[in-house]
Amino acid sequence: MRLPAISSRHIRGSCRNSPWHIARTREFPSSRCASLGSLTPGGVIEAADFQRIDYDESDRATCLREIARALQKFRDRTRIITVRLRPASVVEQISAVLDSASFTCTCQILRGAVELPPQKIPVRPIKQGLYVQIRGIAPDEFVRLSISAEGRRWRSDYESVDTVDVELKA
Repeated sequence: MRLPAISSRHIRGSCRNSPWHIARTREFPSSRCASLGSLTPGGVIEAADFQRIDYDESDRATCLREIARALQKFRDRTRIITVRLRPASVVEQISAVLDSASFTCTCQILRGAVELPPQKIPVRPIKQGLYVQIRGIAPDEFVRLSISAEGRRWRSDYESVDTVDVELKA
């Protein structure tokens, strides 16, 4: 798992960027803190489309709040939730086809009013039940699972992940 990095860049005694710098990865949100009034260096940093957080020595609290928001966004996007599939009757049907070559499970996240594209995720048999692990879902978002195999399909409604179970329907 990649974590935000904090680094400093000084050039001959003058600080072009703030000592706070959060690294970018493809999957996760990114931010770059820069001293108020500093120019964007362009090149790779500009191409990476970092969020810019201005650092003003006289107003550190604002910068720290923005860094905290960026870290919260990072945490939400990297968080993994384990969810048990229900009801037992549907889980029995799915268990029977779990090893089928045609078996697929997709997870779709509802983020506000936006439906993200479905992502394939594995279904794991654990302790006489079936579970999925969902990455990158914030507490206020909803998830919908779709499972298909051997011509059959099961699908849940959008549900909050603060529940332990996700109900599937045949």
